[in-house]
Formats: sequence, C-alpha cells, structure tokens
Amino acid sequence: MTGAHGSRLPVAVVAGLHSDARRRTVETLLRVPGTVALHHDLTEAADGTVLRTVRDAGGVLDTGRTPLVNDCACCALREDLVPALNRLAESGGHRLAVVELWDSVSPDPDREGLRRPRGTSVQRLALRTIMVRG
Repeated sequence: MTGAHGSRLPVAVVAGLHSDARRRTVETLLRVPGTVALHHDLTEAADGTVLRTVRDAGGVLDTGRTPLVNDCACCALREDLVPALNRLAESGGHRLAVVELWDSVSPDPDREGLRRPRGTSVQRLALRTIMVRG
C-alpha cells in the first residue's frame, strides 16, 4: 500500500485453520509499535453483512459493516479490504497492517485480490503471508 508520502505500508496476511494459533500470532505482531490488525467477522454473513474490525495493541480503533457481494463472503472481504488498507496507508500513522483471515485453508484468493485490486489507487503492495499451524 502506498501512503500519503509515497511510503509503502507493509501488509502481512495471517492465515490457518487453528483460530487460537492465528489469534496468538496476530497478538504477537500487534506488539510491534505502529501495527494495526484488520479482521472480517463472518458470523453474520448469513444475514448479508460482514463486520470489519481494525485494532491495535490498545484495542479497537474502528469497526464497519460491509454487505455481501454476490452472496459471497470472500468477495465482500476483498471489496472492503483494499479500501480499508488504503485508508490506513493514507493516514500515515502505521508501520504494518496485519490481515487476519478466518478459518481458511489457503489465503491465495485473498492475496490475489490484494495484488490485483480493481478500481483502486493502490500502486505498490508489500505483501507477506504467514501460515499458522495449530
């Protein structure tokens, strides 16, 4: 992600089937000053919405709901994630954005969505994937 001053916002995607291990990994990364974590809660996806939470080591910074896109939670996440990361990059106050995926076997579809975002001003993306095993 390119920030307000042309700097890149590194993005780490944390994925894996074991939710407790993912959560511990994200908590460890949040100890690094300037790190924020984004998580999309799919609990209400059956009702047509996905809840986005942005937090740092001190707690929740922002929440928002996004509608399902084509009844697809993965699509909704991708459509919401890039603009959310752009806002964080433009704010210039963060050194690392951690994207915590839900109980997912592979982060590849989401990584591809981040590498090739549609209709966005993202020019560069510093993307790393962390696969967590329980």
